[in-house]
Amino acid sequence: MTRPRLLLASVAFLALAGSAHAQDNGRVDRLEKQVRELRAIVFQGRDTGQAVEVKLAGPDPAVSAVEQRLDAVDATLRQLSGQLEVMTHDADEARHSSQALRDQTGELRGQLKDLSDRVGRLEAQFAPGAAAGQIPPPPTDNSVPPPPTGPNGSDATAAAQAADSGRLGGPSSAPDAPPPAAAAPAGPADVYRAARARVTSGDYAGAASAFQDYVTRYPSAKNLSEAYYWMGESDYAREDFQDATPAYARALKGWPKTAWAGDATVKLARALVETNRSTEACAALAEFDHRFSSTAGPATKARADGVRGRAKCSG
Repeated sequence: MTRPRLLLASVAFLALAGSAHAQDNGRVDRLEKQVRELRAIVFQGRDTGQAVEVKLAGPDPAVSAVEQRLDAVDATLRQLSGQLEVMTHDADEARHSSQALRDQTGELRGQLKDLSDRVGRLEAQFAPGAAAGQIPPPPTDNSVPPPPTGPNGSDATAAAQAADSGRLGGPSSAPDAPPPAAAAPAGPADVYRAARARVTSGDYAGAASAFQDYVTRYPSAKNLSEAYYWMGESDYAREDFQDATPAYARALKGWPKTAWAGDATVKLARALVETNRSTEACAALAEFDHRFSSTAGPATKARADGVRGRAKCSG
């Protein structure tokens, strides 16, 4: 038996065996189709005398085109998704910065109003003649007496002024007149108020000198820490970070629980960064996080984050 006939017989046997065990017509049809394909291959080899090479059918061009379009759409979606994430991040940053600016503006307005109210109260309290009964009511036209006249009808007031030149530095004709009262020496409260007035007026150089004078003259004052704080504020406003650093550090001695302590800590860190001491600045910010972050306002926290970024603090 020749080889083609043997192959045909084997194929026919497999087909018959498969059909005997087939459970449905679909499987039989598939087997018959496979037998026909195998027969065609065998006869092709017999007729041509060449080896038959069976090649798998290539992909459908239409399917390949659809797959390429789907890949392009997927790449476009990934690109758009990345752009959307960037835009969302930028919008969040802008919203955070805007909110921080509004909070800082509101905080500054509140501080300005508080300072204005305090200055108004101090001016009203310490203005000359503010106490009741010290300033006599201005005389009306009916209550002003006519100037006294001399024996010859001359103005007695003018004659007295001509005779007594004590006001101009000459000898006085009234030896029993009391000497002018000397000005009372300024006390701690007066010195402190004068220094704070310089801060309010924007004279930061004068304020720094005035507070330096205050802490030197009254080293045991109860408000010594607050005086150092305003000294640091005066130096900070002039960007004199070298002098602002020790002023803030002395104001924060003992870490007081005052309203300005958190702000002073952040500004101390900024002054340290500006004087090339980033390690100490990060330590100051760590103290801010530990002691004041829970009570600090949004503007102060935003300023602390900015200083932390400049100092490149880790963690």
